[in-house]
Amino acid sequence: MQVPSNKAIALEVCIRATRVEDQFEQPQIRALNQHPEFFANRPPPNITLALRRVLPGGGPGPTPAEANAVPFRVNSSGGGKDLAVYFVNVDLDMLEEKTVRLRKAGQFVEWMLAQSPDDARSHLLATPVARQRLIEHFEESYINNPPGDYEITARYTPTTPENWNGTLVSAPARLRVVDAGDFFDVIKAQQKAKAGR
Repeated sequence: MQVPSNKAIALEVCIRATRVEDQFEQPQIRALNQHPEFFANRPPPNITLALRRVLPGGGPGPTPAEANAVPFRVNSSGGGKDLAVYFVNVDLDMLEEKTVRLRKAGQFVEWMLAQSPDDARSHLLATPVARQRLIEHFEESYINNPPGDYEITARYTPTTPENWNGTLVSAPARLRVVDAGDFFDVIKAQQKAKAGR
């Protein structure tokens, strides 16, 4: 699968029941867009993901796979069941250091406010608190998946006794991230194109 560097990676994690008597839990994953109490009154998440970078040559290199692990964040729009297939939808992106993300978001906010200095909304954001909130908003939106080759593995571990017991681990799915330009530069270009119409 090939994906652009400036967009979230959309996945569908699926479990296929091979027999009618096999009962699986609905796949659930912990995600940033869930309420903090989402799992308070329900079974804990049963899906976890692992993402690692594949070194040149196609292998993990001389170090253990964990050494090539890549930090990432997950959002989920939920899931469901289609006949014998249980699934959960996942959007993930790889994380740069927080300080880098905040710096790039801050630069974008400064650029954005400079485009319309006489706009009343620009004046509302003149206070440090309001500007910081806007920077944090764009920091959360910012996506920059480093170009390269990766492998994603999903693990299903049921949490309730009445369902199929055991752990399922997917075969690694190969992913190639291609450079599609900086996330904020793409937005700037889109805004400039609109202004030029």
